[in-house]
Order: sequence, then C-alpha cells, then structure tokens
Amino acid sequence: MKTTGGTPELSPQQQLEAYGYKQELKRSLSTADLLIYGLIFMLPIAP
Repeated sequence: MKTTGGTPELSPQQQLEAYGYKQELKRSLSTADLLIYGLIFMLPIAP
C-alpha cells in the first residue's frame, strides 16, 4: 500500500465500510436464474 503523510491509503471497499456501508447482496447467478434469464432474453426473438 502507498502511504501519504504517514497514513495508509484505503481500498474503495474499506472507504465504503468507513461510512457504514456493508455488502449485503450476492453478486452471482444460480443455474436456475441463468436459465430463466436466457428464456426471457430469447422469447422476443422466437418466431
């Protein structure tokens, strides 16, 4: 980490946590979610 003025720089995640933000959502798709998304995406293209 770089230091400026004797204090370490915080990563963006650490900066958000300093303001009380906490990651609460999963950032992933299950197989079922992906299948449903694919069907919804392809439906308007179907003849």
